[in-house]
Amino acid sequence: MNNDQNQKRARQERGRRVRRAWRGLQHRLTRYWGALTGFFNQIYLGILLAAGAALAAGSFFVANSLSEKSTAVLVASLGAALGTAVFAFTLPAVLRAKVREGVRQIERQIETDLVLKQDLRQLTEVGEEQREEIILLQKEKAILERELEKQKNMHVEVDSIRPIEKVSFLEVKSMITDVLLRELESAPPDSLRRGSEQEYLGILDTRFKANLGVDMKKVGLRINDAGQVVISGIRSEFQGFFVEKEDWKLYEIREKKWGGVLGQGPSKRVLPGDERLAELTIDQRSSLMDRLSLGVDFSYLDESIRKFTMEYLNVLLAPLAREIVFTEEESQPTMQLSDFLGVHNAQIENQVRRLRERLASVDKRLLEEGDERR
Repeated sequence: MNNDQNQKRARQERGRRVRRAWRGLQHRLTRYWGALTGFFNQIYLGILLAAGAALAAGSFFVANSLSEKSTAVLVASLGAALGTAVFAFTLPAVLRAKVREGVRQIERQIETDLVLKQDLRQLTEVGEEQREEIILLQKEKAILERELEKQKNMHVEVDSIRPIEKVSFLEVKSMITDVLLRELESAPPDSLRRGSEQEYLGILDTRFKANLGVDMKKVGLRINDAGQVVISGIRSEFQGFFVEKEDWKLYEIREKKWGGVLGQGPSKRVLPGDERLAELTIDQRSSLMDRLSLGVDFSYLDESIRKFTMEYLNVLLAPLAREIVFTEEESQPTMQLSDFLGVHNAQIENQVRRLRERLASVDKRLLEEGDERR
């Protein structure tokens, strides 16, 4: 549409220039022809005036050369009469020529003024059109600049999101008391020998911090037919722990004996310094760390983590300027967060490129309008 308007205005401007040039040529030709005919007319009238004056003067000169007075008077009178007649008839023609020349000059001036007024009116109309065009272009430029800034703000930095796709929202301090009772050796009593049993007992208090959050790679996103961002697959998960303090309440190897002919009743004792204690405590601690790594039951915090995740995604996706809908399950194909934002950013970059091209076109047109006004 703008190109059609520009071409139409260019054709109108060329037409105005051709018409002005043709009027100027006609005016110059008329003026030159009038000046030429006036010049020859003035020469002709000047010759007649000079002839009349010469005739009168010549008759007096001839009269003075005659010997007879009557003839001389007759010649002088006749020459003066003819010269006066020529002069009398020519002088009004000279005056009329002067008057006609003055009238023609006035007419030419009036015609020139009319042409100038017409040109001025046309230039005024063109100026109004240009002013309106400039105002529209400036408005369009302001709109394009605002839209360009808006599109830039809708860009989401994906590279800063990928390293934190496992997002922790809660850090829970907890303690576990691990009790391990393990039988090491056992021998039943016989007719003479007493029965023997050895067991390990370890009690370990462990204070730790657990991180709970969501794996964003498991969250699915898509845009539905209504233009909303549909998010599904938000599941809380245990994301690791950090041991703050360990306290061994007890670790020992016990021995119990009973029965047998020689026995005097059951007996119990602790075997201090047993070489097996170090290995047993290490095994107990390793087993506890393995169980913690598999996750502790924090299901009572699932709803809180879900709410934190929803708030996080609302803030993260706010530049998209779309309504966000959360659902438990989604039957439609979805994308991971980083892929979804990558597609969105590609669309934004294309839109920004088109806006910049249009803005450059508007700036160029404004410069052309400014040059035309000057």
